[in-house]
Amino acid sequence: MFKYTKAALDLTVKEIKKFYHIFKFSSLLISIAYFIFCIISKTGILWINIAVIALSFAYLIFSIITLKVEINKKVKKAGKRIYAWSKLLVKLISLAATIYGIYEMAVNEINALSIVLVTLMIILWVLQVLLEIIIEVMEHKLELFKSAFEKDI
Repeated sequence: MFKYTKAALDLTVKEIKKFYHIFKFSSLLISIAYFIFCIISKTGILWINIAVIALSFAYLIFSIITLKVEINKKVKKAGKRIYAWSKLLVKLISLAATIYGIYEMAVNEINALSIVLVTLMIILWVLQVLLEIIIEVMEHKLELFKSAFEKDI
């Protein structure tokens, strides 16, 4: 009876996750573009810019792998702690890149492109965090709704 409602809830969470991944990849690509721009315009510390680009690419690869690879329950259960710490570390790297971009823009010569890129980095990072929180709440509530529908039937 509530089969379509359950499917609609699953689809809603799936769509929110899709938007989250779009924001995450957009944020990564904009931060990589900003630091490539910094290297080309010779602003900031060269080795830090290169390190941030390398870490951003590593984050991009990690995100694509964890998005595309379905992790079975045994591996997920055994490696849940490692996965959680890796995900947190990657988030901190993304935040550090954003903060370094703001610092670099404040210390060095300001131009319109750097302002636009840093602003986009900040906005997309905040939206990424907000969407992640929404997804966590929705997934928790989704299971609650599904169990409530099971009890109603």
